[in-house]
Amino acid sequence: MQRQNIRGMYMRSGLALFFLLAFCGGSLFIIFPQAAHAAVQATYYVSPTGSDSNSGTSINSPFATIDHARQVVETVNGNMSGDIVVYLLGGMYTLNNTITFTPKDSGTNGHQIYYEAYSGQTPVLSGGAQVTGWMQYSGSIYKAHLSRTDKLRSLYVNDRRAMMTSKTITSQGCWGTYSITAGQASWAWVSGSQADGLQFNPSDFPQVSSNISDIEMSTSSTWNQVIVTVRGTTTSGGHTVAELQQPYGAIAEQAGWGAGFNCGSGTQVTVYNAFSLLNTPGQFYFDRAAQTLYYDALPGQNMATATVIAPNDNLNTLLSVEGTSTSNRVQNLTFSGLDFAYSDWNLENVGGSYGKASVQGDTVSIAFAQSNWHNDVYRSIDTIPAAVMVDSSQNITFTRNTFAHTGDDGLAERNDVINSQTIGNYFYDIGGSAFSIDYPQHVYIGDGGTHEKFPPGVEGDCINDVFKDNVTLNTAVLFLGHAAVAAYFVNKFDFEHNVIQNTPYNGLSMGWGWHNFNGASDSVFPGRPTTVAGNNTVAYNDFFNMVQALTDTGAIYTLGAQPNTTLINNYLNGIPNHGKSEGVHMDEGSAGITMTNTVINVSSGTLTYSANNCCEQTNLTITNTYSTNGNIYTPIASNSVENLPMVYPSANWPAAAQSIIQSAGLEAAYQNVGTTPIPSVTPVSTSTPTPTPSVTPTPTPGVTPTPTPGVTPTPTPGVTPTPIQGGSGCSVHYAVTNQWQGGFGASLTITNTSSTAINGWSLVFSFPNGQTITQLWNGTVTQSGSVVTITNISYNGSIPAGQSTSSSPGFNGTWNGTNSPPTAFTLNGVACSVV
Repeated sequence: MQRQNIRGMYMRSGLALFFLLAFCGGSLFIIFPQAAHAAVQATYYVSPTGSDSNSGTSINSPFATIDHARQVVETVNGNMSGDIVVYLLGGMYTLNNTITFTPKDSGTNGHQIYYEAYSGQTPVLSGGAQVTGWMQYSGSIYKAHLSRTDKLRSLYVNDRRAMMTSKTITSQGCWGTYSITAGQASWAWVSGSQADGLQFNPSDFPQVSSNISDIEMSTSSTWNQVIVTVRGTTTSGGHTVAELQQPYGAIAEQAGWGAGFNCGSGTQVTVYNAFSLLNTPGQFYFDRAAQTLYYDALPGQNMATATVIAPNDNLNTLLSVEGTSTSNRVQNLTFSGLDFAYSDWNLENVGGSYGKASVQGDTVSIAFAQSNWHNDVYRSIDTIPAAVMVDSSQNITFTRNTFAHTGDDGLAERNDVINSQTIGNYFYDIGGSAFSIDYPQHVYIGDGGTHEKFPPGVEGDCINDVFKDNVTLNTAVLFLGHAAVAAYFVNKFDFEHNVIQNTPYNGLSMGWGWHNFNGASDSVFPGRPTTVAGNNTVAYNDFFNMVQALTDTGAIYTLGAQPNTTLINNYLNGIPNHGKSEGVHMDEGSAGITMTNTVINVSSGTLTYSANNCCEQTNLTITNTYSTNGNIYTPIASNSVENLPMVYPSANWPAAAQSIIQSAGLEAAYQNVGTTPIPSVTPVSTSTPTPTPSVTPTPTPGVTPTPTPGVTPTPTPGVTPTPIQGGSGCSVHYAVTNQWQGGFGASLTITNTSSTAINGWSLVFSFPNGQTITQLWNGTVTQSGSVVTITNISYNGSIPAGQSTSSSPGFNGTWNGTNSPPTAFTLNGVACSVV
């Protein structure tokens, strides 16, 4: 697996970022230094080219499989006298089943068992298989044989995710009735009925001749996305009717507060996974009946040489760490330097029907239950699987790993995980959340009940866990409502020095329960407040490009009571103005939280933060907020302290704010984690403007405060673009990095193929389908109709001969119907080749 090679790195505190690189099989990998170990009891080696009949005790006689190494370690770890190290040599470890670690795989006597990359090598634990034998089908569409039982939701071509075919159409109304009687099945908790299908204009709904059950449909609320599947089609009153797979269709419609699937007339519905929709480069369709995979190649892709990976049938989890109870945990394991890639998930299966309904965030509905999801203490919801899952464990460490190209979450630590360390990992192109910790049913620990996921003696809160110096990039690419990091009823959770980038919803969602379990008279259990969550720290984090598709959230989002929780020294940059988007959103029931020393760079009209008293928020303290606008919700929550934001409209930050920005993000020892685009650099004034308290708007999103006077920085003279001379000129690589209903992200890599340096550049191209750029970094943009002009900024205007832009531009945009890439580019007036 190739690491995403986005040019441009963070420069913090004057420290240049650097890599040790190795070239292996045509792919570029980050190589982390070998960890030093103390006393070692035993050492083993594993290689994809080894044999499980080997001794495994030397690099020349390695085992072939990780699971066999695990079994051998079980024979020597009962009374450890030193650490045990299992070195994984580089290469692809193709998995067909989950590797499972149980309590008998634990380190003992305080010693650790390490499963780590051998020095200078990159082992990839892969749930995928290569697809070969591509033949041209028609135009840019190619086909190949794929043996697979389930439908295919993810595909990867040359290390880039391809998307299922899709089209957004308008519902003409609900159709039919599906009725449920409580107790008729294990999933039927209450009686009720919902619509059995949707009506569409016949010209809108795709023509489907086979694999009808592979069709998916999704709708979105301001904060949620819901996916259902189709069982068949019929006609009614001149409309084409898409009949829902049941009971999941009814389950998806049941959620209250507008969180459910919406079949109503006028609703925008995105239809996925029909062959007739295969008309956009970068999309695919798998004909399950014919076992044939079709792919519409991007410009410049050569399918004869392309590396194409399809996940194996429904291998949700590549590796799991599973204790059995609070008294029988897995202990003392470290996983280091490994790549986890190509997990699969084909949605939730309830009674033979599939879908992905959610009340909010990293959850999935599993039963037909009350529409008020609070009343059953969240037992009607679960969390989705992850490529790596941990339960009932302590002292488990993940460090220097990569989690990429997942069909579900990246890493999940759900129940009774204590003293875990997740440090220095890179999460890239994740289907859902990069990291999920704790569990939505942990309102009360050990309360039991018929539908409780974890019974008494097994259920335990996640306590004293660390998520630090990690990078997340392009998360929630399949499930838009997921946070990059989702934390439920966590206690003593330390979230520090992370870089969180590019997500359609929030960066960190922390807390659960809303105000419905605060013990008040209107709560589910009056006089019985939850006391599980609290004592958390969110510090020195860098959030960039949040809230890109959904809304009613912020880069940091909190729910419920979390006494003694502190948000401090965080930098939030790049939140667009759409709907109710915010820098920090302290939502219903948020209590006991202090926020201080926060720099928030948001679009005009976007809320800096909300901490008002709409929904029983209380005991909040907000001080030392630096913002580009003063938009907040008022009045402040009860029993709270608030110093209004200090406003610097042009982001001409004072020294104190600049210090916060410089200290946010990765620490020096982890500057080589991931590769990340540089967010747009804001000008720094040579004189410090006088901080002026903001004007507090009325509680209406997007109210612009009275402009605050400030010192206007002296404009920096621009660089005049010079003509390209010598050689063939330039080449441009355009790639869609993320796509969701109505929105997408893309990157542009400009290469100077001439013999002289370019000093200042202007790139011009046209969108073929009416796409619009809504936010751009590493450049400035103007758009007139379909014509886009992107110009360099101060730090990336020079492109040496034979090299590419040092910090390539990237952007988010909107699309409708079709999202074809541009086919022609000019740089400083010279036509570029498209690669």
